[in-house]
Amino acid sequence: MPQYEFKDSKNKIKEFYFSSESAPSIGSEVEIEGIKYVRLPSFLNAQVDSIKNIDITSAKQFSEITGKKSGTYGDLLDLSSELSQAREEKYGRDKIGEKFDKDRKEKMDARKARNRVRKLKEASKVRKHE
Repeated sequence: MPQYEFKDSKNKIKEFYFSSESAPSIGSEVEIEGIKYVRLPSFLNAQVDSIKNIDITSAKQFSEITGKKSGTYGDLLDLSSELSQAREEKYGRDKIGEKFDKDRKEKMDARKARNRVRKLKEASKVRKHE
């Protein structure tokens, strides 16, 4: 079960375990043992203290950091999300995230088109055999 860091109102950091499915999202507020906490970002069990130590636009550095660390897929997504938020704050938008979304949409649209063509061909073969 992954361990997550939380900060209370007195800025004391405490760690709690949650299953990946039930873990609160980063920045969300939860009440544990009668105390309100805010979930902090996690960094793939890294020795990286903050994303200030990471070039937020470097795909190479992201690959190096995530490739050398052990952690969950959720940790990887958390780090990716944090870097995306940092790019948005710094540049007003996240060009890297937008490019990824655009490229993914194009791939999915192409796949859907190929599937439609394949299904039409299969349907026409069935009609010919009848």
